[in-house]
Amino acid sequence: VQLARDLGQPADTPIYFGVDFDPYPGKDCAMPAARIWPSVEQYFNQINEVFAQTRWQVGIYGAGVTCKRLKESGKAKFFWLSTSLGHVGSPEFFNGGEWHLFQNVTEIKRPYAPDTIDTDVANPTQPYFGAWTSHGSAPRHDPETATAFLHNRYFIQDSVDLLAATNYK
Repeated sequence: VQLARDLGQPADTPIYFGVDFDPYPGKDCAMPAARIWPSVEQYFNQINEVFAQTRWQVGIYGAGVTCKRLKESGKAKFFWLSTSLGHVGSPEFFNGGEWHLFQNVTEIKRPYAPDTIDTDVANPTQPYFGAWTSHGSAPRHDPETATAFLHNRYFIQDSVDLLAATNYK
């Protein structure tokens, strides 16, 4: 919260919190089943207590079932779906169109840039996913452009330009 204040993050923009694992024992989580959801819910109860005193919105980055449960409980308003469609509930949450961002597995690496270029996809049916600048909220993304990106994702590999454009459903 202090960093958001220091950076001048505009009101009503989300701060995303990660639950970056498949929330079931035996998959990505070593925690006993009886503790997984109570722990996630307690974490988001505490986040919501703090955010009730701020001007920002709660976002979640995670598996489909996590996004769905936090949406249904009202504990998050923005949803960034992780790339692993093998996680529980992710295909259903993706196909339901309730997400704001989808983590695209493709990350572009360039020799002149120290980091990869993030190629996450914005949901064409959600006009805003939370982008902002120090001058305020960023413009809403264009639904036609977002649709084109979603339906024609390009897959790139080192030393190869365009490998394929596929129709994503």
